[in-house]
Amino acid sequence: MKKITIIFLVIGLIVLGAYIYLRVVLKTPGFTPAQATSTTETTKPAENFLDLKPKLIEKLQQLVKQGSNGLYNLFIHELKPDVLNSRISISDASLIPDTTAIKNLTRSKNLPEAIFKIKADSIWIDGLGLKDLLSKDVIDVKTIRIHKPTIDVYNQK
Repeated sequence: MKKITIIFLVIGLIVLGAYIYLRVVLKTPGFTPAQATSTTETTKPAENFLDLKPKLIEKLQQLVKQGSNGLYNLFIHELKPDVLNSRISISDASLIPDTTAIKNLTRSKNLPEAIFKIKADSIWIDGLGLKDLLSKDVIDVKTIRIHKPTIDVYNQK
């Protein structure tokens, strides 16, 4: 009787261990299902305290905002930096004009003739290191590759 109890106990521990292992392995941190009616872009949240991705996204957004004099906003869903190869991979990026900036530029008659709305499935930037992004205001890159871009052009005329 004692042997049967030990065998069931061992089998139970193996099943419990397998369940916990599968639960941890199949967990997808940061996953949020797509919202069908949402018109805003969301950025994937940081996975841990040392995750620099949100800071890099914030720096890229700041550079785009400064470079366009506040006309464009950059939305990035996910960013994957490759520190060793000085490469950054961006997923689901979009460059959308800021409506309040458009109104202000229209009032001051400084609105450019063409305004762009750009979306891309993925973007790869070569020659861009973390140090460049975090410490410099001007960035020199080697190559930018864009996969499946969608560009909408709006003219004033």
